[in-house]
Amino acid sequence: MDISTRHFRCFLTVARLKSFTQAASELNVSQPALSVTIQRLEELLGAQLFDRNRKKVNLTSVGEEFLGVANRLLGDFENSIDGVREVLDRQRGVFHVASVPSVSADFLPRALETFLAQYPGLKFVLYDAFDEPVGDLVALGNVDVGLGHSQTEDGRYNDQITAEPIFRDRLVVVCRDDHPLSELAKVTWSDLITYEFIHAMREKYLRRLVSNQFASLGHAVFNDGVSVNIFAAGGLISRGFGITVLPRLSLPLIEHLKNLVTIPIEEPKIFREINIITRSEVALSPSAQSFREHILNFAGEWIANTELVQSIDRH
Repeated sequence: MDISTRHFRCFLTVARLKSFTQAASELNVSQPALSVTIQRLEELLGAQLFDRNRKKVNLTSVGEEFLGVANRLLGDFENSIDGVREVLDRQRGVFHVASVPSVSADFLPRALETFLAQYPGLKFVLYDAFDEPVGDLVALGNVDVGLGHSQTEDGRYNDQITAEPIFRDRLVVVCRDDHPLSELAKVTWSDLITYEFIHAMREKYLRRLVSNQFASLGHAVFNDGVSVNIFAAGGLISRGFGITVLPRLSLPLIEHLKNLVTIPIEEPKIFREINIITRSEVALSPSAQSFREHILNFAGEWIANTELVQSIDRH
């Protein structure tokens, strides 16, 4: 049944004004054209909607019934169109973000704060990617945008995602301020193998970076496959239980522990790259696309005001 919003508007205007002449004037159409539109609507419905005479136009019983239907359907349609416009204008909408914990600790909240100040009608859902790679969450469509590394759990690169590097942070050793390493201005990886190592790397990508470096020295630091979260690691180290290696971006998570120190690791310097990740060949929602653009712009401003990370040339 080919009934359009034009049919609804014409019918409702005639019903309200009880006059084809006045309705045609309000709708800015000729009276014959309006009459043809109403006749076509009646043909499609198989019923007469108006009783017509020279003095006035009244609704039939079927017309009275159709009046409520037309009002509701046209109202729903217009509300839906308004809703789409609001989404397109970023007045409302929801976007889903996955992030590695270290990025969620400082950078992401700052970025969200400035973004939502521009678009207060938007809402977000945040997934903390402790154990599942951010890239996999994006590839599966669980989130719109990811912040983290782009490798899969087994170290491959997923061709279903697009990763745009935004910054990188260096790996450092964390120990207590009375630990033997604390007296050194810098350390090498071989300096670390004689000390008890606390596995504070729930991110498999980080574990792989560190384990590969120790493996090159003939040391299997992750043999038992057990790791704790960064908060537990910080607490253990502050009580003298060993050392760990962390990316500098993680350090704000344990800065409340005043007896911890960090030392840069040399030979070689190891960096973790942080990317903004989206699905390849899948259009982002307006809100998610705006957030992606905001992250790329905000990262440059944030890097200029922090010592935790370094910029990456994206060109």
